Amino acid sequence: MHILPFIHLTLLLLPILAIATPTPDPEEAPARGAPAAVFICPRSNWAGGCQLIPASEAVKCHEPTENSYINSFGPDQGGYCEIYYGWGCQRSTRIRIIRHPGVAERLERFTSWKCYVR
Repeated sequence: MHILPFIHLTLLLLPILAIATPTPDPEEAPARGAPAAVFICPRSNWAGGCQLIPASEAVKCHEPTENSYINSFGPDQGGYCEIYYGWGCQRSTRIRIIRHPGVAERLERFTSWKCYVR
């Protein structure tokens, strides 16, 4: 058996494959789920223990606790989200509408949010 040449070839190709693997652009939100789903992160630029909130949950009004921060907020294509300065996702307290790819940094502080399918 000539397994040694195979091992040498594998060891030679591993660094090349690692270099050739594309890395995500930090300016863009990562690939996500379905319309009305939203990708949220506690830190700017999609960092810090991010969560994908599925559409079935994102379409409900959310009221983050005082100690939870959202600094990156990205709705999926086909949907949009609204952030509010008041509790209960009342249109009269809407700050703005956020569309895909979202906001990676310098997001306004808000009290509640909700997503919709276009």
